[in-house]
Amino acid sequence: MNGALRLIWVAALGAGLSAAAADQAPVVANAASPTDAPKASEVHARIDVAQLLAGDDLTAQRVTYTDLRAILDGARLGGTKVSFHLDGRGRKGWTQVSPEDRLTVTEAYVRYGVETDAWRFTAGRQLIRPVASAEVDGVGVERQLTKDVQAVAFAGLLPHPLTGDPNVDFLSAGLGYDGRGERSNHNGGAAVSLYRGTLNRFYLTQNSYLAVSPQVVFSGFAIVDLVAAQGLLGGPGPDLTSLNLMARFRPVRAFDSTLSLNHNHTLLPGKWWHDWLTEQQRSQGFLLDGEEPVGTRISSARWTNVFWVTRATAPYVRLRYDVRHTENAQGYEAAAGFKWRPKLGYLDASAVYRRFFGAEGELVNLQAGVDTAAWGLEAGASGLRSRPLTQTEYSLSCEVHAFAWIELGELIAGAKGIRAMVQYQGFIQPRTLSHAVLGQLGYRF
Repeated sequence: MNGALRLIWVAALGAGLSAAAADQAPVVANAASPTDAPKASEVHARIDVAQLLAGDDLTAQRVTYTDLRAILDGARLGGTKVSFHLDGRGRKGWTQVSPEDRLTVTEAYVRYGVETDAWRFTAGRQLIRPVASAEVDGVGVERQLTKDVQAVAFAGLLPHPLTGDPNVDFLSAGLGYDGRGERSNHNGGAAVSLYRGTLNRFYLTQNSYLAVSPQVVFSGFAIVDLVAAQGLLGGPGPDLTSLNLMARFRPVRAFDSTLSLNHNHTLLPGKWWHDWLTEQQRSQGFLLDGEEPVGTRISSARWTNVFWVTRATAPYVRLRYDVRHTENAQGYEAAAGFKWRPKLGYLDASAVYRRFFGAEGELVNLQAGVDTAAWGLEAGASGLRSRPLTQTEYSLSCEVHAFAWIELGELIAGAKGIRAMVQYQGFIQPRTLSHAVLGQLGYRF
């Protein structure tokens, strides 16, 4: 299958499923009343096509690729409890320096049962969300234990960890739960995977949210690998793969304080559809967070304090500390900013000092936006003055960006479901200008 055919495969599959579902919709004539008639089949779809063009003014190399994403949902097929879901993405690169062509189906399953049923059965490619979105090409069984708690069990083939392609080398199985209450939500579970019959990975996961009161909120997420090849203490054994903790304290309406702690051990390369624009920002130093090389362990703490002068006006202060364990490197950041959030938009300005992993610098940011029911516009700029710690001279760079979207159905009666957006991003440095334009057209029906 060549690149162009790969790109349209997901959309074609979605259209075929949509037509099949429509054929099964029951026709009810002379029904006694609307409540007596079985509910008709429903099919909803969303298709997004995006095109990126990027380059600089020094070289002839250009990054250009086309992305296609199709999401399709069907419910009550043929008046039954059968439903389906499809979510697929494709990318076609048009130049040698563009990302490689890929086609990945994130989810494609058929389900029997509705949310109010005691049992639900799912078959196909699915994400087991209570168990940290574990992937499986197989079956899942959900059981409603109480009004607020349900359990899930799953088993099948594991999509290839790097490519997402179907394969028979990896097997996966696990158990999970999901509990929801008025002030707390909890979910988690355990998953095990085999590679050609030998243990590949065995991990536990837990995700929790707890509102002790309107003034105090906690949340946390953790993944612990029990048989990691390189454990937290250096040799084989348990490993804290991911940890995110957050505590928020708002004693009065005019002040809130949030402390977040994070730890991540990168086990696999990032997925292929990671945003190119964001990665470029990070490579220039405007962003700190993102995918790290495989094997990297990094921990960070962030403390943010917001002072609400009025309902729409709030200055804030943020402190951050990072440790990259694999390099024994440390980083610090201090930021002061100002938020203004009227009804139709927002304004955010900040000044930041960073001393991060061998470099230091100052960053200023300005971001503004306006949103309505039919359209939205955002624009911003950042200036960075930085130097490696081993040098005395500073370099200057600037990042500018703008984003606009329009919901055509809100303006034109015959264009319901059509949404368009365009994004521009530019990097200005002493010797070069790099820029990118991303356009996207989506249709929901």
